[in-house]
Amino acid sequence: MSTGRSPEWLRAHAPVAVLALLGLTLVSATVLPDLRHPILGVGDVNLWGYQGHFVAHNFRLLPLPHLDLVNDETLYPLGTNQLFQPWAVERDLFQAVLLRLFGHGPWLQLYLLLSLAGTMLGVYLLLLEEEGRARAAGVAFAVTFCSFGALWRFPGQAGMAFLHWTTLGLVVDFLLGRRLWDRRVWPGRLLLARVALLLLALGLDVGYIAGISIASFLLTVTWAVAVDWVRAGGGWTFGWSRVKTTVRRVSLQTSPGLLACSCGRALLGGEAKCRIRSPTGLSSHASLPV
Repeated sequence: MSTGRSPEWLRAHAPVAVLALLGLTLVSATVLPDLRHPILGVGDVNLWGYQGHFVAHNFRLLPLPHLDLVNDETLYPLGTNQLFQPWAVERDLFQAVLLRLFGHGPWLQLYLLLSLAGTMLGVYLLLLEEEGRARAAGVAFAVTFCSFGALWRFPGQAGMAFLHWTTLGLVVDFLLGRRLWDRRVWPGRLLLARVALLLLALGLDVGYIAGISIASFLLTVTWAVAVDWVRAGGGWTFGWSRVKTTVRRVSLQTSPGLLACSCGRALLGGEAKCRIRSPTGLSSHASLPV
């Protein structure tokens, strides 16, 4: 984007920043108990900050990255195998890094605010092209700051309050599903984004939050296969000829050349025209819209 257009772009999207700041201010005033110190309390509240401390002192890079769970930090001098609530790699590493750099601080609260800000921005950008600024901003605010059930679990069940990658994955699944229903092409950048979000979601609470992302992905893929199969005209007849046709079509669509062209198109923008050589030796050109 050129420098001359930057002020115009900022003015056009400024209301989204205002909405995000309003939501973050409300969360800070109502949900977060303290923005200056680590969170302490009864029950599981004490656990989340300690997991970051534990990772900071027991994560090893050599010979392979691993977390040393057997040590004498508990029941000294005999030690024990440390068992905590479900690990969340991203959250615990985030706290561990800041703890190493700056000492104790409100790192869990900061992580929640960054999670909410990232969710708001991500949902807005994903919906902007198809829904327009006003609707995209409204949906992004509602999805981010009206998830009361998740927000009020903080800090007692903090692992369920961090939803950013899973939420963005659900939005992408919605966009892919609607495009398929409307018989529109799946953009390469949406497909790449969905794969990336699925992997990133594994860094959240695996037991609760990452599982939702995985389930949504599998349901979307299953539904897409079913819709495509029915629209193919053969109903649910599973004959050998259909199997051969499907395998041949998939092999053509997932050839290395077309895949590379699709990835380049997604990253660089514009229409990519790719020359594809089929198994029969014939060449053709394909345009890959995004």
